[in-house]
Amino acid sequence: MAFIAVQTEFVQSKLVQFATNKLSKELGTEVSIKRVSLSLFNKLNMEGTMIRDKQKDTLLYAGQLRVRITDWFFLKDKAELKFISLEEAVIKLQRKDSVWNYQFIVDYFASPTPTKKKESSFVLDLKRIDLKNVRFIKTDLWTGDLMSVQVASLVIDAEKIDLVKKSFSISSIVLNKPMIVLQSSKPLRAKPAITSKSPIKDTGLYFNEAGLDLSIASVQIINGVLFIEGNNKKADKGFDGSHIELSQLTGTINKLRFQKDTLAALINLSVKDRSGFELKKLKTNFKLTPQIMELAQLDLQTNKSRLGNYYAMKFKDFNKDFGDYTEKVIMDAKFSNSTINSDDIAYFAPELKSWKKQAIISGNFLGTVADFKINNLRTTIGSTTTASGNLSMKGLPNIDKTFIGFNNGTVSTNSFDLGLFIPDLKGITNPDLAALGQILFRGNFNGTVNNFKTAGIISSKLGGLTTNISMKFPKNGDPVYYGNLQSTHFNI
Repeated sequence: MAFIAVQTEFVQSKLVQFATNKLSKELGTEVSIKRVSLSLFNKLNMEGTMIRDKQKDTLLYAGQLRVRITDWFFLKDKAELKFISLEEAVIKLQRKDSVWNYQFIVDYFASPTPTKKKESSFVLDLKRIDLKNVRFIKTDLWTGDLMSVQVASLVIDAEKIDLVKKSFSISSIVLNKPMIVLQSSKPLRAKPAITSKSPIKDTGLYFNEAGLDLSIASVQIINGVLFIEGNNKKADKGFDGSHIELSQLTGTINKLRFQKDTLAALINLSVKDRSGFELKKLKTNFKLTPQIMELAQLDLQTNKSRLGNYYAMKFKDFNKDFGDYTEKVIMDAKFSNSTINSDDIAYFAPELKSWKKQAIISGNFLGTVADFKINNLRTTIGSTTTASGNLSMKGLPNIDKTFIGFNNGTVSTNSFDLGLFIPDLKGITNPDLAALGQILFRGNFNGTVNNFKTAGIISSKLGGLTTNISMKFPKNGDPVYYGNLQSTHFNI
């Protein structure tokens, strides 16, 4: 029996040596395997598998490589590759010009042209991919895009994979401890300068230059990491759009489709950012194009806030505009009974860190952090202040210079809450604003927190007032107010 086993191993070794020599010759590069075992002539287990590219650099190294192919494949003209398992592996894709280092493999498996009658010996019909401790490195010096992906384990059940047509139909993917790092560098490819008079058009090549057609029914992610580094500079404190570093990424992505330059999916995820910002729940119908990131049917829960049910970010250039989020990213939102805490906004606009305010809000928001409008606003702040109307703010995150427009509004508040929004009111003792009790205001407010004009009707514990007053709170000196004031049964 021992003699038979030795002979069997010897025959298997010779057959695999013959196959690798043949493949090396056909591909025009080095394909080597340290050790191999063949079971039932359709299951191949290999150790120390190495495939080099045309430049003799490593294209693939696998400590363990298991494949399932056609029964008695070495006696057939064609063999179908149905299953691949990699352990302790590295895959390196790279280019310095328009041609990738793996292009010769794509050409080998490509369908023959009318003038090329030779057919490949292997046909790719992958149904399952099982990876353990695998690292994928993509170095695209041509476009300046660098990517590193590694996983503790990855299981893919596929319906159809066509490398030639770049079409992938996947039933399910399970990712355990994935780590993705995306970096940008100076590209070798020359690009024409883009000016403000030459708006970016959706050519289908912004996110999907490879022209992939991808559909995945179900993705499960367990404890993932995602880094997006837009430049080589040190990350700013707090949220930095050029250095997005996410960890503890867990959840599901269903009905994912990536076609042309549109990515769409049903998402249910949780994640933490480097800044401390935590996305406890993100459940939404997601869509991403070169001009918009949309979250429809949204349920978003953060450290202290909860938003729903629609939110979108619009931009001209994803990488550049997110580096200046406050000024350039246009937000379009429709909120219904959403809770917003200023502590969460402060991760993106640190100047608001001292606000310490929470609001329940409904309305239609449109604009940037620095310049926005909210129509049909209804909000409750704390337990004593409510407001409704149309609100606009321009100038954030510098609240002292922000112009506030509040029109067709109704506000119910008191002197204490007014002091939170207009800090200079806290120092006024004459008149005694606290004696007004709960204040109901109907009218308009326009100006900054230190210099504003208000026109409307005020009802209070002391009586009613009709106002058309301008007020100024200079840094040095006493407050100044002027205008018309008419009382109605007011107990002065």
